[in-house]
Amino acid sequence: MASGVRGILVHRGVLAGPHSRAFPSSLARLQSTAEALRGLARSCSSRNLETGDPGATPSCGPSTVNRVAPSNDSEPTPASPPAGHQVRNRLLTAAVGGPAVLLCTLAGGWWFTGMVYAVAMLAAWEWGMLQRISARLLPPLGVLSALVFPVAISIHEPAFAPIAFGVLMCLGVALLPHDESASELLSAGALTVVGAIYIGALLTPSILLRDAPDGVVWVLTIILATWACDTAAYAIGRRWGRRKLAPPISPQKTVEGTVAGLVGAVAIGASMMALLPLFGYSEFGPKLVGLGLVVGLSAVGGDLLESAVKRRLGVKDAGWMLPGHGGILDRIDGLLPALSFGFLYVRAWGNV
Repeated sequence: MASGVRGILVHRGVLAGPHSRAFPSSLARLQSTAEALRGLARSCSSRNLETGDPGATPSCGPSTVNRVAPSNDSEPTPASPPAGHQVRNRLLTAAVGGPAVLLCTLAGGWWFTGMVYAVAMLAAWEWGMLQRISARLLPPLGVLSALVFPVAISIHEPAFAPIAFGVLMCLGVALLPHDESASELLSAGALTVVGAIYIGALLTPSILLRDAPDGVVWVLTIILATWACDTAAYAIGRRWGRRKLAPPISPQKTVEGTVAGLVGAVAIGASMMALLPLFGYSEFGPKLVGLGLVVGLSAVGGDLLESAVKRRLGVKDAGWMLPGHGGILDRIDGLLPALSFGFLYVRAWGNV
């Protein structure tokens, strides 16, 4: 009756007549919509719980949560260049640095001593820069500390070492800022000095050994055996390494690579024993093979030690000075103990 009043078009079933068909169907649609909304709310709630932030603003779209895999305490693995590029850089660095080291070793005297000074200074500077604190004092303090033992041996004044260390300690404490950061800086400074002393003290025997009779043979054997150990371990471990040597310390090192490194170091000793008689050296014999084994074992231990330290500091490389190798510390980590234990081995034979 009212469906045509004032020209308003209204479905006449709404204004009059029974609603037995229209109303129930509308009610069913409302109930279906409400059920869908409740399901959507439950989905949002469960997704917020999944993110671990119940108070976060609900997000009901597709989940974009990036699940972080559980940490396995492995070494930091920043993006690295392609393997071929890295190998090429290693070879170029070795082609430039290797001959320079060998020439200084053959020349002896202050050429060799100066090279030891330079290596100690650069390695100690890297060590000071690794400390997790912003302080310009630490790298120079490390450099001076690393030079104490080499200088004391070079000038034949053992008393120089304790005097120099005393002066450095007083100087370091005097230059510390006297505020709330002093305690943290003092701790970092002590760690810098200890690491620098380790570097300088383990490089010092090379000066004594080079100055000994036929010292050039001993030092060259130690250097070449260390290089052979590192190279063989890297190449064989990268290609055929399967069993991990010490996963908590260095997940990349393998048993196969370590064995190859030891074989390479011993092979250098055997090669030196075979070749030296051609140059008039005939008194070394099997002692060089034993020296190769000592160097190989020492180099592996030094490599693991530096890996543990870098892992503790959360870094992959100690520096950047040697492309393809990292820093100076990354290159001499095995050489440092090899020089010291090699010196003790030669001294045990009475050649120093």
